[in-house]
Amino acid sequence: MKKLIISSLTLVLLSSISCDRDLDQYSNTNTFVDAAFKTATDYRFALDGIYDNLKGSGYFSGDAGNQNIMADLASDNLIQSPTGRLTNTRAWLLEFGPDDGQTTALYSTGYFAISRANFVLENLNKNILSPSQSLQVEAEARALRGIIHFDIARAYCKIPTQSPDANNALGIAYMTTTSNDPVTRNLTVAQVYDKIISDLEFAKANIPTGNDTPAPFTKGRLNKAAVAGLLSRVYLFKGDKVKALAAAEESIASSPSVGTIEKFPKVWNSTEQDGTLFEILNSDAERVTTGVSYNQIVSGAIRSEYVVYKSFYDLYTATDIRKNTYFQVSSYSGQSYINVIKYNTRGSLPNVVNYKYLRTAEVYLNGAEAAFTTNPLRALELLNTLKQARYTNYTPLNLTGISLWDEIQKERRLELMGEADRWYTLKRLGLNLSRPNQGALSTGSGTPSPTLNLASTSNKWQWPIPIGAINVNSGIQQNPGY
Repeated sequence: MKKLIISSLTLVLLSSISCDRDLDQYSNTNTFVDAAFKTATDYRFALDGIYDNLKGSGYFSGDAGNQNIMADLASDNLIQSPTGRLTNTRAWLLEFGPDDGQTTALYSTGYFAISRANFVLENLNKNILSPSQSLQVEAEARALRGIIHFDIARAYCKIPTQSPDANNALGIAYMTTTSNDPVTRNLTVAQVYDKIISDLEFAKANIPTGNDTPAPFTKGRLNKAAVAGLLSRVYLFKGDKVKALAAAEESIASSPSVGTIEKFPKVWNSTEQDGTLFEILNSDAERVTTGVSYNQIVSGAIRSEYVVYKSFYDLYTATDIRKNTYFQVSSYSGQSYINVIKYNTRGSLPNVVNYKYLRTAEVYLNGAEAAFTTNPLRALELLNTLKQARYTNYTPLNLTGISLWDEIQKERRLELMGEADRWYTLKRLGLNLSRPNQGALSTGSGTPSPTLNLASTSNKWQWPIPIGAINVNSGIQQNPGY
């Protein structure tokens, strides 16, 4: 039996898939270790099982710790609705704790997914795959291992650009094997990022361009353009703007569309892929309720868990396609709220949608921020390209200096609302959190959050390690302050 950071594993979880694998991929089969990897198809199933884990609690399903809302409810975009079920309350109040099940949920789910990736990598020596097949499987497994470690690291460690001491701060355990005894946090943040980048750079060099589907889009699987885009994210967090821009440019060259104004709403309410680089598939058979952490439909009305601050909503102009695509102002229980409808439905099943893990729009924003200092003309060009596809009758801006920087950051906030970004943007830029002194009603009235501010120096920017992980393996050190 192999001890994990969070639990013990005696099975490798492989995926079974429906007849339409592009749209309805899902996993529900457990295969014993001794029976695993008998054919080349088994490796495909095992890789799909890693993707499947990203649909678990703590990643993109259910309420507690759902990552499509955590970065927004913990920051300054959302306020808890008084008519909801009061889910994720401790996270919203910034009362993080090692047993809260909200800020801790990602840790456990993430490391379980990593164990799946490592199991694949440990079984590449069975002489079943051809050398080229083996290289492709290794690339995909390492890409997944890298991005999941990144998701864990940015939540539970300092981000390299966050503060002068961040690179030498406490990192996470970077798991490259399913044999986890003993496990310690013996790496610095800088060393963790180096390992993430090593996995992603290997993947970018060896993963297929289209990964079994027509380029440039890959339904539910990573491809070369997606991995390059993810590297632009990781390098931006690392503070390497030269490489962040280079990775962004490589991704954009392969997949330049950010989605047209006409098609943009369909990205969220259907299976439209324009401008999507990597999404987590969610079949009607699975019915993973990705959007339930935001709201539910009750007797035809939207009952929200969290709603948008009026001052944030007002940043979206009337000519911005995102305003009516992301939000709906409507009443529940006699009061009007600004509801997030981004994850409501793509059909008849409430809250069942694919999660857009990476869109080309973010890559443009990563590139624009990375280019700001060394190539401001390119930064402006990338920004204008994105805005041209979001605003009707748009006239390109001609900005320089702090005005250009502020516009890049504003567009990042508007574009990536609800996509696991805002908390981490504030964190990586070393900014204080300052919430509006507004209530939850669409007019801005009502009771404000009891927690309006968080200093950039607070230990709470690093979420607590779950107590269960420490109980299983005492070598896992708790973050300071918990």
